[in-house]
Amino acid sequence: MIYRFFITLTLLCTWPCFSSYTQELDLPEGYELDLNPFSEEESDLSDVCEKDLKDDPVPTPAYLETLPSSVVAGCVNVITGDFFESQVDLVVPGPKSLVVQKSWNSRDKKWHFSHLPKLFTSLSQSRENREACYLDDTGSGMLFRGSKNIGDSQTLSRGLKVPRKVLQKSMHNCGFGEISGQTNWKNAAIYYVKNTKHKKLLLRHGTHTDRIFSFKRLKNNGKSKQYRLKEERHPGSVSFYYSYGRFGHLNEIKGINGANEVVQCLDISKEQGTNTYTWDSASGNVSYHYDKKDKLLETRSSQNISPSYSYDDQNRIVKKV
Repeated sequence: MIYRFFITLTLLCTWPCFSSYTQELDLPEGYELDLNPFSEEESDLSDVCEKDLKDDPVPTPAYLETLPSSVVAGCVNVITGDFFESQVDLVVPGPKSLVVQKSWNSRDKKWHFSHLPKLFTSLSQSRENREACYLDDTGSGMLFRGSKNIGDSQTLSRGLKVPRKVLQKSMHNCGFGEISGQTNWKNAAIYYVKNTKHKKLLLRHGTHTDRIFSFKRLKNNGKSKQYRLKEERHPGSVSFYYSYGRFGHLNEIKGINGANEVVQCLDISKEQGTNTYTWDSASGNVSYHYDKKDKLLETRSSQNISPSYSYDDQNRIVKKV
């Protein structure tokens, strides 16, 4: 009996279908691992990634990635000292709500908007690893790292992961107000994938939500590669598809269900002769008005309050009305 037990255990541990390294990665329909993802040589991190990660290789917890009790008056993080402003301006109902939210923090003194994350890839400064710098919809940064010599399906299927050093010293699992493997960055990974002939990056969260990015060629963006969001797939729900205009500005978001029906739509446009951008849907709209230096001055929402902002000479918010 004991002998059979050990034989069975040995088979389970060595049989390919039970091996985490040889098990086929469950990719979205139409995608496969890209076995030759590096057609061009990559170099150091871009200026954007250097600003967030170079001086402090282990990122400190982001201004919203902290325990709820560390936030005072809903706008100041007592651990990091960051001031933040965040507001939902528009919600388009559907199988998965399409939310337009803006966020500002005193760390980088910039406004960030939902559906506009950034993803950069490069070789590490030591040139021994491949790295990806992910800036989410709120501007929070996260570093992913993997083997430089990615050349087989087993290595590619592991993807780029958040370095263990970051998880040990700078991250916790309470950023979304719950302790869950689905919200833990330890369970997130970035994979090199392709559909047809197009090379893309897939960011998979613990929730199994996939964000798929395509390469965006920029001027003066250092020697790294920047990618922009093209698809966001939610298991068993709607998928969002992103379209961009001639100059790289986001101009449309569509929510499509499993029956390939468009159930949500957001149009983003710039009013002619002004520095005002409008996000418009059948459920409502929101407009953002900027000055000549691209500082957000006023928000006009059909669903929520419409605040205006004033800044000092260091781009810090000093007044909200």
